[in-house]
Amino acid sequence: MTETPAPITNIRQQQAVMTYFAPTVVPVFKVRYLPSATGEILTFFQDLKDSSMASAVSNLGCWHTGYESLTQWPELLEPVSRSLAAMTWQCLAQSAAPQHATLDTELWFADYAPGGFAQAHNHGHDALSFCWYLDVAEGGSDFVVHEYGLDIGRPVERSQTSIPVATGDVLIFPGFLTHSVPETPARRRVIAGNVRGPRATA
Repeated sequence: MTETPAPITNIRQQQAVMTYFAPTVVPVFKVRYLPSATGEILTFFQDLKDSSMASAVSNLGCWHTGYESLTQWPELLEPVSRSLAAMTWQCLAQSAAPQHATLDTELWFADYAPGGFAQAHNHGHDALSFCWYLDVAEGGSDFVVHEYGLDIGRPVERSQTSIPVATGDVLIFPGFLTHSVPETPARRRVIAGNVRGPRATA
């Protein structure tokens, strides 16, 4: 007698089934973005770092701010945040953001000195994610995508794909996509973030 499999009861289980079993192509978009504010943003965060502001604690092996950077420094970051969120929504939702709505966005700044890295991680099943490369020195590490499958019921890595990045690139990808940054031989400064969906405005 064949045992009936247990039903999927929540969205996290559903995502796991989709990730491990569905033979899908996961989209990663690359666009160019070089706003005039880039230099001002780099100078601002360099000054913060030089002031001995403590780095947030996470899976990143580099100095970085927390996820609440947009609410901490809105005058500096809101204009680029709106542009990055709109690009992300258009690529992954394949439509313009709904009228009379604000895309709910969080972002953080990361400064990878030589030797800096990011452990393999994802941003969650409910996020549309981006990485904007404000400054990448020649020889900086790639963005690495990890693909997983199953071997007798346990996840195993099947492949890695390295995506070269340069100053001005924006990578846009689903939040559930596992990715990492190998130890970088050269400096790379990045704003990464998530778009959680539209929030109605008055």
